[in-house]
Amino acid sequence: MITGMEPVGDPVARYLHTFNQIRAQKHWSQGVATFRFVALTLGAAGPTINYDRLELAAARLREGTPWWASPLQSEIRYVVAAMLLRRQLDPADVRRRITETLDAFREHKMPRLGLGPTLAALLLALHSHGRPTPEQDLLRLGLIYRRWRKDHFWLTDANDLPAAANPSEP
Repeated sequence: MITGMEPVGDPVARYLHTFNQIRAQKHWSQGVATFRFVALTLGAAGPTINYDRLELAAARLREGTPWWASPLQSEIRYVVAAMLLRRQLDPADVRRRITETLDAFREHKMPRLGLGPTLAALLLALHSHGRPTPEQDLLRLGLIYRRWRKDHFWLTDANDLPAAANPSEP
């Protein structure tokens, strides 16, 4: 039941309250584990990030992304929205950075469609604090990915990009 009253002091109560709000709104086809992570993230963030802000951020991530090509159309957008709200980043700006980074993946001859590339682009956007992904990070990612493909071509695919998206430190 959504009451509009959010617990302030207790992180466990905030988690349960947020989880119940999300669960009440989720579609039958959406996984509950995803929303547990979201509720944990928001519960730990404190009362400044509430369900309404999460819903707005998730909607902004979904805008302008094709339903057939972007994981940001799925419930993963709530996880991403929770991460962005905790870091105080604008979802629309980060969505643009993800799109720019995925376009750069094409230029660097890396896969750009699906969950793996999207999460890798998100990690790079988070590391750069919402600014454009530095070229050195794209080069490093491409080098790691191609090396993995060369050494383990039967195992490595686009879903390994997030593991390789550990940007170099400035």
